[in-house]
Amino acid sequence: MMINVKCIMKNVILKGIIYFILLIICTSFLYSQVNFIRPRPTDTLLTGRITRIEWNNAQFNSVISLFYSNNEGSSWQLIADSLSTKFYNWQIPLLDTLKLKFRIVSDINDDPELLWEISNAHNSEVRTVSLSADGRFALSSGGDSLVKIWDISSKAVIDSIKLSNQYIYGAYQFHGIDSIIIAFDSSAILWDRINHTTLIFGKGYFQNIVKSCAVNPAMSLFEAGSYDGYLMLFSVITGDTIASFHSDDYSNIYTCSFSNDGTILLFSTYSGDIYAYDVINESLIRKFDSEDRSGSRLVWSSICSSDNKYMVTGCVDGLVRIYDMNTGIITDTLKGHTGQIRQVNYNNDERVILSGSLDGTMRQWYVQNSSEATIPINHGAQVLSCGYSSTSDTIISAGRDGSIKLWKNFKPHHYEDSIVSIVKYPLKVKIPDIYSKTGEFFRMQLLADELSDIPKPQEKFIDYKLTLEYPSRILDFRDSSVSASPMNNVDTAIILVNSKQLSDTLANFLALSLFGSEISGNLNILDFKVLNSNDYHIDKDDGSITLSSTCEGNTSRQIQFSKSALAMTVYPQPAEAELKIDLNILEKGRHILKIYDEKGNVINDILDKNFSAGLQHLSINTGFLEPGIYFLVLIAPSEFNLKYFVIVR
Repeated sequence: MMINVKCIMKNVILKGIIYFILLIICTSFLYSQVNFIRPRPTDTLLTGRITRIEWNNAQFNSVISLFYSNNEGSSWQLIADSLSTKFYNWQIPLLDTLKLKFRIVSDINDDPELLWEISNAHNSEVRTVSLSADGRFALSSGGDSLVKIWDISSKAVIDSIKLSNQYIYGAYQFHGIDSIIIAFDSSAILWDRINHTTLIFGKGYFQNIVKSCAVNPAMSLFEAGSYDGYLMLFSVITGDTIASFHSDDYSNIYTCSFSNDGTILLFSTYSGDIYAYDVINESLIRKFDSEDRSGSRLVWSSICSSDNKYMVTGCVDGLVRIYDMNTGIITDTLKGHTGQIRQVNYNNDERVILSGSLDGTMRQWYVQNSSEATIPINHGAQVLSCGYSSTSDTIISAGRDGSIKLWKNFKPHHYEDSIVSIVKYPLKVKIPDIYSKTGEFFRMQLLADELSDIPKPQEKFIDYKLTLEYPSRILDFRDSSVSASPMNNVDTAIILVNSKQLSDTLANFLALSLFGSEISGNLNILDFKVLNSNDYHIDKDDGSITLSSTCEGNTSRQIQFSKSALAMTVYPQPAEAELKIDLNILEKGRHILKIYDEKGNVINDILDKNFSAGLQHLSINTGFLEPGIYFLVLIAPSEFNLKYFVIVR
């Protein structure tokens, strides 16, 4: 038989290509559950402005958290949380860096699901249940005086022990499923499944029932707590009693536990007090006093975090409380159950707390924010015991109805996307509408608007190039570097300004309104470029000029006019005891006024002050001046003026 090797190879290669394409499609789908629509990488965002952030979200009923970073993702700042929409309008804050990175995050959980149920696991209530470390077996104890080992896959009992009719209050794995500690009547029993033996601890020492036992995870020790108010620490290796503890009021002990490292033992009493002891030194670390000793704060279950910094308790009042082990302060209270809480557990990474309640449900809580991680799990009857598998992907529960149930736990899915956007400062430059008489000098101002959207604009210096189109038959600039052609209706001025401080008034151009046949024209900003920075987004607002013999009309900015560019009147002449000075301020900003003698020496500083445009009236006492000629020099932001006055005595 002939085999077509080439044909086989082609089929193999073709299948490989198809699988590779499918893998890419599946991977792309995984990472495209959420993605940005806008802003796009080519978009420019402006500080102080509202920008619309949009995204796709393929997950139904999932929520989005939106973040930004201005340090390339080294740290993130929350913009908004729990967003159910697919957009968010955000005002870009004032930033020192002009590169923003946005990030959207969607964390969703699959709901828990029932995997299987054993309806009549015991002929009475199931008091404790737990899973083996490998997840293959389950241990249960019931009010029917039976302790059972279950095969998870077949749901069959593979081993059991029945004690006398006295109550079994709990069964606990001793470092594995082969050795079991049983809280039985007024003693504790070690059931060695391998050797088929039992060993009794505490017989004759406890004067009441042993309600709870706990196994030390790090040592061959276990503890047993009794209603007589005593807790005893036993060694499994020697069979000896290592230590004995009791509550201050000898109140019934309801629950006991160890920290993960085995160095701390906890037990709680009917009065609600919780005791934390050092196992090695047998010394009291802290007593957590109950606020209500009537039994309403009774603790059914308590656990330590792996770092021994926190303790979690489940109480008869239906609340889960988290304590700071160092201070004894309650740092958080988890509310949601409507019945007593019989069991609390951490999941494997200690990010989630599981609680089981007599209200028939189990709830899971995020440690970080105290919110519920998923929907409540409804066991269907009062829950007496529950716990995670070692991987926390399954949960086992048992209760008053005699059933044991195994649940597939919720599975978190994390989706995110990020995008980088360029941010600029919005700088709006404009020429105001101007009304002037013919033949007048005036200041034509170049204004900067909306400086509130630029951080500390007064500290910024800019070099810029202005290209301005103006009506040459109406207007001319006094600056000799700018000239108009009388043949043109309009002309263009190109003006360079170096290291101009960024303020409300970028520049004042001294202009002259001409005598001509036309009375109005447009002042158009053809271009405005910041030469020493790329941080600005420029908007332009054109103006106009209108000539009028009476100078009437509405102006967008108040402009003062005079025969000179900067008017200053000094009177009387010669000066009397008081010299009056009238200033016609045309330019907003700092103004300095000084007195000089005829040799150019500064005699006195009169003022150094910021003025707005308008009239200012001053007076100075001349008594300190000797007879002679003096000069008043007024220095404005872009010009100065000089007037003399005479002192005669």
